[in-house]
Amino acid sequence: MASIRDNLVTTLVARIDAVDGFTGYLRDQRNQATTPVVCIVAPDSEDKQLATNGEYNCTYRCEVVIVAREEDADDEIDGGNSFRYLDRLITQVEMLIHNPDSWGVSPDYTDVQITGSEVADPDESNELYARVFVQWSYRHDYQDPSQ
Repeated sequence: MASIRDNLVTTLVARIDAVDGFTGYLRDQRNQATTPVVCIVAPDSEDKQLATNGEYNCTYRCEVVIVAREEDADDEIDGGNSFRYLDRLITQVEMLIHNPDSWGVSPDYTDVQITGSEVADPDESNELYARVFVQWSYRHDYQDPSQ
């Protein structure tokens, strides 16, 4: 049975993959895409504290790495500016985080927040990169991380 961590990132990948022109992946060595925008969901870290006699309070972090091509910046929408294009892509990913605002196997104890983002200059192949940082707070059974 999958852990709650896996359920969270798999749900995020599915939400990204449903956006027209985007391909969502869970971090892997074989990520390939045929769409203009690739978003790689990269699990980062988790902190835990015993909450009750049988549950942990958990904070799970990941980042969404957005990869796009500089030449795909739209002259009309973005003014041909690659950073305005990246900002538009970041906004689209951010919109998926809280729409719908239901996560995990126990929505009453699962909260999500966007903790920031960062962008990078285009590389020599004109690829643009941005990262959106996401954090979930949730609970799981201390004997079974899938519950």
